[in-house]
Amino acid sequence: MKPAALMKLWGNTCAYCGVQVWLRTPKFGKALASADHYWPRCSGGLTSKHNMVLTCAQCNISKGGRDPRDWLPEEIRQRVENKLLELSKDA
Repeated sequence: MKPAALMKLWGNTCAYCGVQVWLRTPKFGKALASADHYWPRCSGGLTSKHNMVLTCAQCNISKGGRDPRDWLPEEIRQRVENKLLELSKDA
């Protein structure tokens, strides 16, 4: 999924840090939107709306191919996983 499609699902904010993201090169102080596989593809994660999250480029680069359990704090991980579960019910 591309960032444009994810923006509707995630409300134009990074799923990890909560910063508002933009599709085009952002102005000073704004973050560029990026699409991230929550469960990394290198670990078998799929490219579907049930596994794709909208992130800022900085968080996506920082997370890389790591397992979210090793990278995200528990509170944020639960929020993101609850949203992914909600999206899977809407399918």
